[in-house]
Amino acid sequence: MEWLTSQGYRRVRGVDRDAGQVAFARGIVLDVSLANDATAWLTQQTTVNLVVMKDVLEHIPDGVSQQLLRSVAVQLASDGRIYLAAPNASASFATRWRYIDATHLRSYTEHSLRWQLAAAGLKVLHVTSDDAWVAGSLAGHVQQALKRSFRLWRRLETMAEFGLEGLRLPLGLNLIVIAARDD
Repeated sequence: MEWLTSQGYRRVRGVDRDAGQVAFARGIVLDVSLANDATAWLTQQTTVNLVVMKDVLEHIPDGVSQQLLRSVAVQLASDGRIYLAAPNASASFATRWRYIDATHLRSYTEHSLRWQLAAAGLKVLHVTSDDAWVAGSLAGHVQQALKRSFRLWRRLETMAEFGLEGLRLPLGLNLIVIAARDD
């Protein structure tokens, strides 16, 4: 929210169920509401152009996550987008990433996330994975070179297992999805 505001967006609003997070956001003058039910909060908003759900969906129980995604689809402007980031079950350290936080309920493949979004009335426009490449220091460059080397071997493994589909399989720790209403 802070970044969007710094980029000139004027009507940036958010919701969180954690009072500490809300207090922090309000302390830096962000418009954040405290609400246990993000679905109810969302239905009270006017049409929304962008919904950002970064590291959110994996914390929400299945039925509730579907309700929330359906509410996003209903409230999203016809040309609006949802940006979603969630743990990637295809990452090398997927199990560690999933269980590094006791509140994670699941991780996703690009297919399972696509199906969940489709069931909520959203169509996926783009899927990728993120990798935080550390740069600016010798250690960062070494880390980047090692990650690329091991990722090459992992890519070869996915091609051996899945054929040409292995070329497109996202391998980073998080899946990044851009979706829109499926009108």
